[in-house]
Amino acid sequence: MYGDSTVQTDFIGIDWRVPAMRSITQISRSPYNIQLVKGGGTMTSATISATYVHTGRYVTCGVEYEWVQSWARMPSKSILLLHPATAKLTEELLSVHPIDQRLIRGYRGRRIREGDPIPELSRDMGPPRPGNTNDKGRYNEKGHPALYLCESEYGVRRELSGEGRLFVQEFILPTNEIRIADLRQLDPNGFLAATMWHAEMAGQGEYPTVRFSQVVATIVNKRFDGMAVPGVHGDDSQTYSNIVIFPRRLRNWPKWAVSQKKPFELKTDRAVRGPE
Repeated sequence: MYGDSTVQTDFIGIDWRVPAMRSITQISRSPYNIQLVKGGGTMTSATISATYVHTGRYVTCGVEYEWVQSWARMPSKSILLLHPATAKLTEELLSVHPIDQRLIRGYRGRRIREGDPIPELSRDMGPPRPGNTNDKGRYNEKGHPALYLCESEYGVRRELSGEGRLFVQEFILPTNEIRIADLRQLDPNGFLAATMWHAEMAGQGEYPTVRFSQVVATIVNKRFDGMAVPGVHGDDSQTYSNIVIFPRRLRNWPKWAVSQKKPFELKTDRAVRGPE
């Protein structure tokens, strides 16, 4: 960042050049809310922070952010894993606590198009089977499916907008059996927030591919069985959270589905429920 009357940075993958004459400048450029705070009483430095409105994630552009940015742009999985930031993330995760509430409620949805069979039992609502065309996601590699759940029906709607009838299965996750890292609210100045910002933005525009977010999940999986993260399809009126259970624990997923509650259809005119 530099300039006499301007601040320039490639923060959030865009070359921002904005006035820095006042102590605080607010900028709104969808989907970001940017704030610049003049530093040190001078006109030549500023702190730039942003909130990504789809997730609610708030970060500050500093040394940690720029280091993660360079890491995330590495060209292959092997190079990403050999980067010093991998050891840094492993160390940072030692201070992350698993969610300590006794049970966590989650919802998994499926869009059913005309002519497809309607899911009638909880066993019809599990994660994709290995080799399925949909078994690759933001936090799992192809051939190693993960279980993605939303913490609210609202989240299911946001994740699965599109054509077809929307069916939902309720899950109850026992935290005495699975350790779920809570990565929802993090220090905006820290390494973890910068890492998750890039993981949540992976695959968009100037950001890295989902290879980076998958590597982040691989590292988290060494210490935890899953993680709670912001969903990436919220908006400035409401955000939501997702829970990702990593592949190695998926053999137990049928026990977590609430079998006495069959999959139910989420009607388009049904009121959206927030987190419970």
